[in-house]
Amino acid sequence: MFSSLERWSWGALWLLILVPFMTTHAQNLLPASTTVRAVAWNPDGIWIARAFQNGTVNIVNINTGATVFTFNNGQSPATALAWRPGAGSTKLAAAIGNNIYLWDVPNTTSFYVLDSPGGTVDSLDWTTQNGDKLASASFDADSPNLRVWDTTNGQLTFGVGIDQLGIASWNSNGTQLVIGGGLTIETVDPITSQIQMLSSNSFELSAVRSVAWSPDGTKIADSGVFGQVTFRNASNGQFIAYSEPSRSLVNWISWSNDSTRLASASWDGTVRIWKAANGALLSTIQPNNGRVFSVDWSPDNSQIVVGSENGAVQIFPAPSATPYPCPCSLWSNSATPAVLDYVETVPLELGVKFKSIVNGFVTGIRFYKGAANTGTHTGHLWTSTGTLLATATFTNETASGWQTVNLSTPVAITANTIYVVSYYSPSRHFSYTFNNYFSSPWVNGPLTAPAHTPTDPNGVFGLGSNGTFPNLNSNNVNYWVDVVITQ
Repeated sequence: MFSSLERWSWGALWLLILVPFMTTHAQNLLPASTTVRAVAWNPDGIWIARAFQNGTVNIVNINTGATVFTFNNGQSPATALAWRPGAGSTKLAAAIGNNIYLWDVPNTTSFYVLDSPGGTVDSLDWTTQNGDKLASASFDADSPNLRVWDTTNGQLTFGVGIDQLGIASWNSNGTQLVIGGGLTIETVDPITSQIQMLSSNSFELSAVRSVAWSPDGTKIADSGVFGQVTFRNASNGQFIAYSEPSRSLVNWISWSNDSTRLASASWDGTVRIWKAANGALLSTIQPNNGRVFSVDWSPDNSQIVVGSENGAVQIFPAPSATPYPCPCSLWSNSATPAVLDYVETVPLELGVKFKSIVNGFVTGIRFYKGAANTGTHTGHLWTSTGTLLATATFTNETASGWQTVNLSTPVAITANTIYVVSYYSPSRHFSYTFNNYFSSPWVNGPLTAPAHTPTDPNGVFGLGSNGTFPNLNSNNVNYWVDVVITQ
C-alpha cells in the first residue's frame, strides 16, 4: 500500500525504545480511518492541514475543532503538505497523485495545479526567500524528480534527476536545497544547477530518508532506516552530534522554529525530541497509534502535531530545549557534610551511585574536602558494573569545600541508567554524613542518587590503590561525591 515508503524498510528492524516517555495527555483532532501521511501547522497556529492515504486533504481549526477545508479528487494518495511561510499566510500546497495543488484557504478552488508526472511526491517545501518557490521531491519518479516551481505563475523553473532521492529542504535564504541521495547528503543550487556532496552520511550507513535544513540556516539534520538522527554543520557538512539509533525507519524529521530542537517521526510508533546542540534525547512520545508518519511544530514551538498510521492526529506539548537549569549536580554548593573530616587506616576510593532522567553528558566530577584531606585526588566515572568511563585529576584545589575537575572529553550517559562517580583520597581523610543518608532517594533536578537497599547499596567505597572500583558499603553513608552533567 505504501510503495514509495516501504522501499526504505529492510525487513524486520529491531526496536529500541528510548526514555523518558512523555505522559501528558494529547489533544485529539477529528479521527480518520486511513493513514495520515503528512501534517502541517499553518504559520498563524490556527489551522492544521492533514494529508491522508485515501487522497483526502483537509484543514482543521484547532481552537474549535471545525473542518474549514476538505478536498478529494479521487486520486490516491495525498502524500505531502507545505504552507507558504509568513504571518497571515493562507496558502497551502498539497501533493495528491501526480499533481501538486495550490490553494488559498478556505477557498476550495486551487489557483494552480502543478503537473508532477512519475512517482509519488514525498515532500514539499515552500520558501518566500529569494523568490516565492516550492520544491518537490520524489524517490522513484522519472527524471526530473527534484523540481522547483515559481508559485506566482505555476511555472517549473528547475528540474534534475537524483538517484534514490529522499526529501528536499530549503536553506534559510532560499538559495539552496539539501537532499538525501542514497547514502549521501548533497546541496543543490537551482539557479546554477550545481550539486555538491556535503557528506557521505557514514554515521547512518543506510539510505537517507529524511533531511532538513534548520530555520536559522546553521545546521542540517538527517536520518534513515536505522533511525539515527545526525546533526551537521550546514556550511561544511562537519559532524556535530548524533542520536542513539532507534533501529526503526524515521519517516520524517521537523525542526522547531527556533532551531533548538528536532522532532523525528518513527515507524516504531514513537516521536522523539532531540536537542540540536548535542543530540541529547529530550523526550519520547508514544501515541500508540501504529507507525508515525509525520510531525510538525506549532509556530511558538510549544507543541507538536503527530500523524499516525491508524488515522489519528494528536497534539502534544513539546519539551523545552533546556528543561533543567543545567549544568546540574546532586548537591548545591551550599550543601555541607555532617562530619568534615575523618581518617581511615588505608587510602580510599569513595563514591555514590546516580542516574539521570534525561540523556546527557557528564562534564565534571566533584567532592567535598576537609582541610586535612590533602594530596593529589583523582576522580573516576564508572558503569554500575565497574567499567571505567573517565578519569580526571583535580588541580588548583582550595583548602576545603567543594572541589571540581572537568573531564577532558564529556561522557554521554543514558537516561535511567545507574552510574558510579568516585574520587581517590591518598591521605585516607574524607568527609561524610551517616544517619542512613540514602534511606530514601536523593533527587535534585534530573539527577537521582538511588535509595540504599541490602542488595543494591548506595554510599560506596573501595580499599587500596587509585582507581579501585568502589563496590563496598557501610550502611548508606554519604561520602559527598558528586557529578556535573549537561544536556
